[in-house]
Amino acid sequence: MSPPQGNGLKFVPEYQYRANVQLHGALSTVVRGGVDEGLRQAATVIGVLTLAYRSRHIIETGRIVLRAVPRDQELRLSVAEFREVLGLEPARNFG
Repeated sequence: MSPPQGNGLKFVPEYQYRANVQLHGALSTVVRGGVDEGLRQAATVIGVLTLAYRSRHIIETGRIVLRAVPRDQELRLSVAEFREVLGLEPARNFG
């Protein structure tokens, strides 16, 4: 199914539209407390894209998903793995 054409989405490549929708679903999962599941979803969405298709918009949406992780859960393995997918440095424990 193609995205609606009347609101400017006709200029967005279909892969980017799908990835963005899926990343927002992952964000919702993280916000509802499913940190590991949501980050796995987001990692899968970004991970299947070749580097050429990992647009700034998609990566920034991935960072929004990452920022939704509660501070007390930032050292989870799923967080470290997702940071790697995004090309970010590992989180540090300043404990």
